[in-house]
Amino acid sequence: MSILFRDPSVISQPPHLFPDLDILMVNKDRQITVNPMEDLDMDEKLAVLTDMINADPVQNELNI
Repeated sequence: MSILFRDPSVISQPPHLFPDLDILMVNKDRQITVNPMEDLDMDEKLAVLTDMINADPVQNELNI
């Protein structure tokens, strides 16, 4: 996965993929581009919450 930063004011002739975005995430394995600034849909939120619930908690003792 790569993150691309670009200046939309420098983009030349159309057509361009997402001309109004200045940050894109590129998943080369799945051959998709994603806007990381857009809201998550309900399936994505559910997947994140499920991962958090199923993750093993880190167990450390804090000694002060």
